[in-house]
Amino acid sequence: MRIKDVIGENNELQKQLNKDNAAYYDQVITRGRLQYLWKSEEVVEPLLLDILKDILDAQRDGYSVEEVFGDPNVLLQKTMAEIPNMKFWQTLKYYWFVPVIYFAMMLSSFVMDIFSKHYFNGGAFLLSLVGGMITLSVLYCYREKLLNFVLLNNKKTHLCFYLSIIIYILILVGLFYVLPDFWVIRF
Repeated sequence: MRIKDVIGENNELQKQLNKDNAAYYDQVITRGRLQYLWKSEEVVEPLLLDILKDILDAQRDGYSVEEVFGDPNVLLQKTMAEIPNMKFWQTLKYYWFVPVIYFAMMLSSFVMDIFSKHYFNGGAFLLSLVGGMITLSVLYCYREKLLNFVLLNNKKTHLCFYLSIIIYILILVGLFYVLPDFWVIRF
């Protein structure tokens, strides 16, 4: 069965849910579809459809979905733990455009400097290349923890996370100003 067919069947079956079960399943499906970041959608979508069918069965039997399945986060963690994560190259196959767009944006300023100002700042280029690679590798390595972090509603940890991103950006910008003429090629 194709993914579009599974999603279409899922959408049709969701119409049969009562109000409470629909709210519960909205939480499950939102978090489940965010799993695409590291799990294949060919595996996740049928699993979400199976969960929906189980919820509908419990609803037909007159049970509350929370009585049967418990917390939606726990349900999803248990079911997603059975699915292996995609390998790095599989993930890159799905999300190749993210590093390509990042590096295209990064290179655009250096190309503009070459054509308009007739110089190439190799130090800034090397610094932004290394900073970008570190950022992308950290995002890849800690993608599950970052996703769970985003889904939590703890305001203090969100504030600390955003402050750490701002500090990281300020450090990179500061390094650009500290090393303005490091390895500059003029022509």
